[in-house]
Amino acid sequence: MEENKSIFRNRLLVTILIPVLGIGILFSVILTRLLVPPLISLLKSRTDATLKNASDMGIQICEERFSDLMELRLESNQEMNSYYRKEAIEEIKAISRRFPGIQMLIIDQDRKTLASTRDVHNKNRSLPELQKMKTGIVTGSFWGESVRMHYHYFPFWRWHIISFISEKDYMAPILMAERIVGFGTAGVLIVVLMAVTWLFIWRVNRPLKEIISATEDVSKGRLNTIEVRRKDEIAQVALAFNSMVQSLIEDKQKIKSIMAELRDSEERYRSITEYALAHISIVKKERYTFANNMMLRVLGYAYEDFVGLNFWEIVHPEDRKLVQENILALENGDVNRAHFECRYQNAKGETLWFEILATLILYQEENAVLLHAIDITARKTEQLERRKLEKKLSRAQKMEAIGTLAGGVAHDLNNLLSGLVSYPELLLMDLPQDSPFREPILTIKKSGVNAAAIVQDLLTLARRGVAVTEVINNNHIISEYLQSHEFEKLKSFHPDISIETNLEADLLNIKGSSVHLTKTIMNLISNAVEAIPDVGKVTISTKNQYVDRPIKGYDDVKEGDYVVITVTDNGVGISAEEIDRIFEPFYPKKQWEEAELV
Repeated sequence: MEENKSIFRNRLLVTILIPVLGIGILFSVILTRLLVPPLISLLKSRTDATLKNASDMGIQICEERFSDLMELRLESNQEMNSYYRKEAIEEIKAISRRFPGIQMLIIDQDRKTLASTRDVHNKNRSLPELQKMKTGIVTGSFWGESVRMHYHYFPFWRWHIISFISEKDYMAPILMAERIVGFGTAGVLIVVLMAVTWLFIWRVNRPLKEIISATEDVSKGRLNTIEVRRKDEIAQVALAFNSMVQSLIEDKQKIKSIMAELRDSEERYRSITEYALAHISIVKKERYTFANNMMLRVLGYAYEDFVGLNFWEIVHPEDRKLVQENILALENGDVNRAHFECRYQNAKGETLWFEILATLILYQEENAVLLHAIDITARKTEQLERRKLEKKLSRAQKMEAIGTLAGGVAHDLNNLLSGLVSYPELLLMDLPQDSPFREPILTIKKSGVNAAAIVQDLLTLARRGVAVTEVINNNHIISEYLQSHEFEKLKSFHPDISIETNLEADLLNIKGSSVHLTKTIMNLISNAVEAIPDVGKVTISTKNQYVDRPIKGYDDVKEGDYVVITVTDNGVGISAEEIDRIFEPFYPKKQWEEAELV
């Protein structure tokens, strides 16, 4: 490579300079004598123009400095005014360095010399009289020396800006042109320009056009090299271009290979993630940075809406603690992978169950959590339904066993109670109204009737239905109970508890058993009163209610008109352990009752 550089070095310059110098010298000798007079005139006019240009530049410098003062509003500041004047003087003096032989002189209106580029210490200080508002090229005498000058007057500072050249210096180029250059110089210049132009087109322009054309081909994807037939600088550029093209060809092959590998990698990635049956997502800094199609489709999000979403926004609030514990165990290195089940909430707010397998990965040069999830919502729903069915089956079996037992007991008790109810009736028929035994016998009869009602409850439980139904009004049932002996006895045990009623006037009638409804209301009020530890209030209310859609619960409530009885209290309520057993028959509400039964 160093050899090639030494071969190409300065070849182009030498091939251009040698012909130009030869032709220029030849024509200069021939044309010198023919072109001297016009050249002299040209030199004089150029010298005068230079003088004018120099003084004009001096005036321009003064105007620029003065404009700076005006813009800064410092024209009244003597210190800044003096500074800008000194700066203008130095710049005006520097003009003489740009124009060889030209001297600069600045005098004030009193003909006092402010600055001069020529040493005048030992000169006669006589200066010509200058008019303030006139300008032009004149011949005069400075310090006893004949000069050619051009002057301008700057009125704001009252300066005369003078450019001048001594007569000797003024004539020197003219005399030299007469002896040496003449018209030959212009001819040499023309010929040199023509030769340089021709050589440049032939030796430089054409090869450069070839390189430019090849470069345009490269920009269009056509990688073609240039044929090199020379050994100069242009050829060196062509060789460098060929080397670049060769490198581009090699890079193109590498890029094709890399692109093929990337396409294969992308295809494998899409096959693994986009078409995977698992729900795959990546969480970094508690935000989703990736999700496959399966995950997006199940949760109901578009990709641009899902990426950037906070991880905890779609985790069910009740499962966030569980998920946080598993993720924290991963990040702390306690486990390599976490396996758990949790609930997500999709874009519509619906709850979905997922089985999650999580592990730590390095994603985009940062730690992230890779989640593989399987939708187990259907399985969880089936499990919940199975548990409900199992509870219902267990409850039905229990009720069936209790009903069978209650039926047997009820029949046996009926046989025993027949005498307890009938014989008091016979005794009362024979007793006078004022007999002291009448009241005890009535009590025995009433107890027998109550016992018969309990037996009726057992038979109802055994038959799973109400034996006797009639048209009744719940307001009447409640009112009769509130006037009963049982209610008076309940109030005597709880004197600090008040009972309030809010009964709807136009309450609908229903068809049912007044005995069972009375017992139900009695039990509800009794439980409400006993739930209040000290002072409190129990409110009994009724209202008509239309159900416009079925209600799922312990028993399914169908659409239609209903009568609602509500018993509320400000007591302690039902404990979580007892709430699931409140519909069980014969379930004791107090522990002492169980002990008493035992």
